[in-house]
Amino acid sequence: MDTVAAIENFYLFFQGILMFQVLFFGALFLLTRRKEILYYSLMIFVTCVYFFLNAPDTFFNIDDNIVFNATWYSYINFALLLGMMLVYLIFLREIFEETYYKPYVKQVYKSTLILIPITYIVFAICTYYEFNSNLVFYAAHVINGPFCTLIIMYNIKKKGNVRLLMIGMFVVFIGVIITMIMTIRYNQGHFGYYIEKYPLLYIRIGMLIDILLFQFYLIINWVDQEKKLALQKINAQLEIAKMKNEINRELHDNVGTSLSKINLQSYMAVQKLDDPGFNASNIFTSIQTEAQTTIQKIKEMVSSEDLLVNFEKKLKKFFNKNNIVKIFF
Repeated sequence: MDTVAAIENFYLFFQGILMFQVLFFGALFLLTRRKEILYYSLMIFVTCVYFFLNAPDTFFNIDDNIVFNATWYSYINFALLLGMMLVYLIFLREIFEETYYKPYVKQVYKSTLILIPITYIVFAICTYYEFNSNLVFYAAHVINGPFCTLIIMYNIKKKGNVRLLMIGMFVVFIGVIITMIMTIRYNQGHFGYYIEKYPLLYIRIGMLIDILLFQFYLIINWVDQEKKLALQKINAQLEIAKMKNEINRELHDNVGTSLSKINLQSYMAVQKLDDPGFNASNIFTSIQTEAQTTIQKIKEMVSSEDLLVNFEKKLKKFFNKNNIVKIFF
């Protein structure tokens, strides 16, 4: 009885985790809009409903036999099982997008997509006409096997975070295989041990490990992205500093010379304003031409409008100090 209670409590604990993960990954999708997170959330949701249906006594205090012997149970149960396989297949295709275009992977993926509804139709026909549908039911558990095998083959030598996904995939696959074997033994009347009475225990354990590994995968990916963004920010700041240095050098070499010439000319003009024979028109025309040339140089060096306005303000302040601002602006 202690073992039964422990398994029942684990079922409740695991179901609570699944419900929380549906909300967690759903909210995460709304924030990130990443398709793989959406598909993973949908897979957990379908899985959650599947486990509710297959343990009515544990979750709703409804006799298992009432549900399992109902006419609709086989159709809905198998639809949920295939739904889990379908969403997980799409999830893997989204995660391993580069692998999808490897030889045979795309063909196997499309074949599996077609095979899933065909499998359900065959099962429904067998169930309706009371044919033995056990073989179809068991085969559905490994319907993603060929695609998963190709994914592992093409990525087994890769290092980094992708290994977490591959480990999770492998653990889920092992859990599904053990669940299928225990289900076969249970249907054949072999339920003398607890490991046979609770066949869905193994797929639950596999999924729990997969969920944890997928979360670790996301966290590590985000940390790596933050590091890359920080590095890009530092590089951008270095580029801005480099650009400023280049602008300062251009200002010093070219514009500075022109401004010094303007300053000298304006100083000479101020000194000779009281001279009756002084012709101010020529020197002020020269100053105006030099100032326009300087402004044009600044416009060519600085493409940003805000920076250009800032430069013009500084020039206005400079010319104002020399009492000639009204001539140019």
